[in-house]
Amino acid sequence: MKSRIILAIALSFCLLSACDSIEYKKFNKPVTLEDSIAYYLGASNGYKIASDIDSLPADRRERFDRDEFLKALQKGLLTDTTRQSIMMGYMMVGMINGELGRYEKCGVILSRPTIAAAYREVLIDNKIDSTICQNESDQLAAFVAEIQRPDFSHQYDADARSRQFGHSAAYRFKQIMPGVRTSSGNILNPNDFMEGIETVFNVPEDNEGYAAGINLGMELLSFILDQKNLDIVIDPERVFFHFYQAFKSGKSLTKFEEIFYKREIDRLVDAAIENSPVAQSNIDEGKAFIDSLAMNDPNLQISLSGLAYIIHKQGSGAAITTKTPIKITFKGQRTDGTVFDSIASPTEVNVVELIPGLKEGVTMLNKGGKATFVIPGNLAYGVKGSPGKIPPMATLIYDVKIEN
Repeated sequence: MKSRIILAIALSFCLLSACDSIEYKKFNKPVTLEDSIAYYLGASNGYKIASDIDSLPADRRERFDRDEFLKALQKGLLTDTTRQSIMMGYMMVGMINGELGRYEKCGVILSRPTIAAAYREVLIDNKIDSTICQNESDQLAAFVAEIQRPDFSHQYDADARSRQFGHSAAYRFKQIMPGVRTSSGNILNPNDFMEGIETVFNVPEDNEGYAAGINLGMELLSFILDQKNLDIVIDPERVFFHFYQAFKSGKSLTKFEEIFYKREIDRLVDAAIENSPVAQSNIDEGKAFIDSLAMNDPNLQISLSGLAYIIHKQGSGAAITTKTPIKITFKGQRTDGTVFDSIASPTEVNVVELIPGLKEGVTMLNKGGKATFVIPGNLAYGVKGSPGKIPPMATLIYDVKIEN
């Protein structure tokens, strides 16, 4: 297995305090791939958000408390991820916000702190029984129908409707809660779950800075957790440190610099994934699979790019180029036999839109041709893979038939 790139041992840090009343860890310059990702992730967002705040209308800019924003960002970003029920509370907030967005499109603004308080009454305090919750759900459904009518008067009791919304949402969740599990398979902790909801919703509605900070913190933390699933460990405290430095610098990025920072994040993440144990294992497994086929099937050929293929039928129709539309049927599977995609009926596709290995393979054929292609990860879905279907750098097998 290709050895994982190790650029340096763990960096030392010290605690920096009494700086704008915000305590955080101070880090040296990044050396490892993961630390470089943390730098670009934190700095690019820090520069951008500071610039966005500066460009707000004067009245909103004056109301935007930057210190509150930073405190909330730090709280969201440094959430204890071992308390997975809190994270699920954050996710529930995203779903609730989606529902509230539909109300807001109709000009109805509900109170999020009131919703959180009502949610707690049902889920934690057991103050509201199921009969009341069901009645409130019915009333809320009638209200939703009312606000969608063109003649809606926009006269409503925001506090009462917010309580109905919170009770109804909590009641729906409480019914399924016994079967809910965290990502590690543990039973949901309702108190931690509620804390996640209240962390976001129990914010004074005029405190725009805090609300924006919590939301961005959770967004950055979500990115970090996605990378952790690929064995890329990014330190959220380092991300916050570089964000803070950029945010306080007074510097704005040029458009070119914004593009550069984004591309660096993508490049570094790709490099880190490619050198991760998961990707390296898939690369090694793919090589072994192709080597085994080559030893046992004399018809197997390997192109200069590394594409392995067996042409079962060349085809007697027109030659295929990257500009040729083709009708194709195929079955795609991984080396363990797991089928991840298939097309049973001839379907027209543009060759240029296929993954690199398939693009190269089908252009070896004429219309009416049939072949098997064994495609190494770098010619398939690469380091990013396809979430839930194809892991990073996985070798894929396609049985392909091109219609005449």
